[in-house]
Amino acid sequence: MYLLGFQIVGRNFFLSPEDADKVPAHVRDIHRERFREFRESYKRLECDEFQRAAQAPFVLQLFEEAARRAAKLGVRLGLTSQRITDFGPYLTAHSTARFILGTANPEEADEAAALLGLSAAGRQIVHTALQGPRPDGSGAPLLLQIKVGEDWYEMFLLNTLGPIELWALSTKPEDVALRRRVYRALGSVEARRRLSRVFPKGTASDEIDRRTTAQMADTNSVDAQAALGGVVSGLAREICDAVGLGATLREAA
Repeated sequence: MYLLGFQIVGRNFFLSPEDADKVPAHVRDIHRERFREFRESYKRLECDEFQRAAQAPFVLQLFEEAARRAAKLGVRLGLTSQRITDFGPYLTAHSTARFILGTANPEEADEAAALLGLSAAGRQIVHTALQGPRPDGSGAPLLLQIKVGEDWYEMFLLNTLGPIELWALSTKPEDVALRRRVYRALGSVEARRRLSRVFPKGTASDEIDRRTTAQMADTNSVDAQAALGGVVSGLAREICDAVGLGATLREAA
């Protein structure tokens, strides 16, 4: 899948005008101009969930080859994964901007700090300050290590997103379940608008947990999954019909 995606997105990124000499003469001028535009334009390849390719050496080799040729061809690579070791030694060593969002445990924090050569302050931040999005909705902390010229700099930053973006990107299972129901009823754009209005922090997990616990207590139920499904469906109806918690939507209208 990664090879196919690379072919679809980036197959023209590495062409040169001279490659047009290999195509039939009656379309040669058209392709030469097209290849020239590709060569002179800024190009970027993004790849998420790169840990899936960590055990596929042919995929890793493809991205390493792209990285070796990228600078002179105006191509930039952006790779995202769960562990620093998923990128392999070459891509890690030759990357020029590292966005560290967090680590799973102290051992991974030490590993990332050692591989990236973080300062003592940077190591401390990775160990203690990268805990994911803040509960108050103010944003998510991250450590940026960036190379400018021959020097490396570290910056402790707060990534702030609006509630609509937070709802679009949330991966909490309860949020995903709620979002899916509202998407189905209202469409994605209107659903995100309403969700962000009712839950401006970008998550409904606290309200869903509260309602699930209350419902299980009221019914003496031990089936948390069934209770959760009922709560999420009920909350989705409130948002779609602008009643209950969703009544705040009427003020916005």
